[in-house]
Amino acid sequence: MVGLLLAAYRTATWSRDSKLNARAVIFLRTDIFDAIQFSDKNKVRDNAVVEVRWTDDEGGAGSLRDLMNERIRAVAQIERGEDPWDSVFDPEREMRGTTTKYRHMTRRTHLRPRDMIKFSNFALDKAQERLRSGSKQPKIDNEDIAKARDPYSRFLVDELNDEISPTFPDWRVYLEMLRRMGRLDFSRPDIEAQYGALDRPQRSLDEILELFYKYSIIGYVSRGGRGGGAEQVFSYSSPDVPLDPGAMQFKVHLGLKEYLGLKE
Repeated sequence: MVGLLLAAYRTATWSRDSKLNARAVIFLRTDIFDAIQFSDKNKVRDNAVVEVRWTDDEGGAGSLRDLMNERIRAVAQIERGEDPWDSVFDPEREMRGTTTKYRHMTRRTHLRPRDMIKFSNFALDKAQERLRSGSKQPKIDNEDIAKARDPYSRFLVDELNDEISPTFPDWRVYLEMLRRMGRLDFSRPDIEAQYGALDRPQRSLDEILELFYKYSIIGYVSRGGRGGGAEQVFSYSSPDVPLDPGAMQFKVHLGLKEYLGLKE
């Protein structure tokens, strides 16, 4: 991986010196780049790295909705001038409360395109099942999204397993602590009680919480955040913010709610 990065960097330097419009572009996850160590890393970061951060904004740079709009437009052949998202997702009914379908879905992702695409495909599958049973609603509606949450939650855990298990093969043992607590919100004493019930755990509780936070399995509640109130902090949306070692209140990521059978 280091050789590939350096080769791309030197290719860019060569093309610039040769006055050629040529670049070798490598798409790499931020956490992977951060984990790699090599002597010219800062030079590469300062001169050749462009960081892409996806957002749950309705539009603009990095918007997942804009990305989905382009994908829907291409797949469903939506005409220019039409809103691709609203042409596929029923815009008339919001989810519980006043949450839009888009925000309901993005809150269950790690703001990655593959998460949003997979969730949307699961919702599409449920809508097609409903249409085959005689429904007249042609667009993806609230019921379809609600039914898609279960397979999506399993998908998210499988994605986490692919990322975590090579270096933390027993992580699912500790994930069960969250299941046994039964709710999304929990306190430090709650998780300490579950940890104390484990049979000779091989890792410290602090190590487990660090790992869970790193992979956005959990976030923590920061007091005195913006505006002076409480703020939920997850590493996927705040990658530069470390886990507060003094945090007392935590929250399981919404995308894991169905897999772990948790209540709000």
